[in-house]
Amino acid sequence: MLVTGLPATSDDACYRAMDWLTEITGDLERKVFDSLVTLLNLEVDVLFFDTTSTYFVTGDEDAPVTRDDLPQVVIGMAVTRDGIPVRVWCWPGDTADSALIRQVRDDMRDWSLSKVIWVADRGFTSAENRRYLRRWRLPTDRTRPR
Repeated sequence: MLVTGLPATSDDACYRAMDWLTEITGDLERKVFDSLVTLLNLEVDVLFFDTTSTYFVTGDEDAPVTRDDLPQVVIGMAVTRDGIPVRVWCWPGDTADSALIRQVRDDMRDWSLSKVIWVADRGFTSAENRRYLRRWRLPTDRTRPR
């Protein structure tokens, strides 16, 4: 990406900026979401969540792996009923779907979401996950247990 009007910079400065962005990611994502909800008048009462796995190919050879598969990552995305992405996650390739929905719920606990209906496939719908999602607590609702 080119940012015009910037004085010369270094690789180290860019890496420090990336480190800083990593530190503030959660807060930054929530603020961007809050701004877009207002700007686009989004209804976020239904969240569709799913994962997929993928791999990356580079010009450099990977370290040997113990299985016949390519090294993979799992990508998860929550979208509104209109298909507008709300948030994206990335996990190691051997991460099972079953516990991810609990992390997603926790990651979005303080976001400005109305009453949420979760839509997910069978890999997420264990009895434990359903109980966990029922405990959803809106930031302004102090009477419901976490």
